Amino acid sequence: TFVLVPLLLVYTAILYVYALKIGLAGTLPKGTLGSLVVGYLLAGAATLLLTYPIHDGGVLVRMFWRYWVWLTVLPVLLLFIAVYTRIAAYGLTEPRYAVVLIGVWALILAIWRMVRRSENFDLRVIPGLLAILLLAASFGPWGIVGASVRSQTIELAGILREKGMLADGKFVRPAKGSESPLGTSAARVRQIEYYLNTRHALRRLAPWFEGEQQNPFAQGKSPEVTVRELLE
Repeated sequence: TFVLVPLLLVYTAILYVYALKIGLAGTLPKGTLGSLVVGYLLAGAATLLLTYPIHDGGVLVRMFWRYWVWLTVLPVLLLFIAVYTRIAAYGLTEPRYAVVLIGVWALILAIWRMVRRSENFDLRVIPGLLAILLLAASFGPWGIVGASVRSQTIELAGILREKGMLADGKFVRPAKGSESPLGTSAARVRQIEYYLNTRHALRRLAPWFEGEQQNPFAQGKSPEVTVRELLE
């Protein structure tokens, strides 16, 4: 009542001013907006739950209870724009997936709140909806790991195709003695390889090397040999 609600209302005003500044400048901050908005959304949801027994007490509490969920719409839209730019540049990863998930959760809550009056807003929707979204994201090709691995694989294929090292779904080995055509993209390729390796997903690349004499995924090769030959 005396700390969280006033601070969150002030922070809401700051976020709206920040959104105006971003709109006027036409550029997004690098790597900070996502964490700011996600922390704000989670803190606000926790405050809603904590203020429930006394949501009629005090002007600020009543204001927060009535308007806060609606006011999250603009920060959530900013969040989606910021995450989209990162995904477009570097592909989907688990942290970016989680940020999108939190944004979807907050947006659904805002829509739910808009169609329901405050006295009919069931607080069980807040943790219940988040639990459903987390459960849905925990398995399957659409899940946090499956979707991220697929996105990184697609990005790797795009880099190799652009450098002439992948054609018709098959790896094109550079001529012996020639420099790697990857150039400045080599570091990014190694990052994606490391990412796929730590998720035990390197086998997704196996079809690229089928029929090759020097196939890093040939039977009998240990995972260590596969990784080494793949990097080479």
